[in-house]
Amino acid sequence: MSGSVNPNGTATTWHVEYGTTTSYGTPTAGVSAGSGTASVAVSQTLTGLTPGTSYHYRIVATSTAGTGHGADGLLTTSAAPQVVTGTRPA
Repeated sequence: MSGSVNPNGTATTWHVEYGTTTSYGTPTAGVSAGSGTASVAVSQTLTGLTPGTSYHYRIVATSTAGTGHGADGLLTTSAAPQVVTGTRPA
């Protein structure tokens, strides 16, 4: 997941929330975005996702000034490969 965070001059951390509904449910670890006044590019790799499943996600930034939530995004993981085990010819 990628996006940007503008700390607006206040020490800010960000993380990604994701889950199978817009209730999200799973946060990644927080990462510092610094305390600058310009947008900072951010990205996070999500791991442990179930194949063939749709996930909602958003970036969340927090500072002493409050919490900002990015727009909802939607991704669908690829389905796992299908395998058929047959008998070996004699």
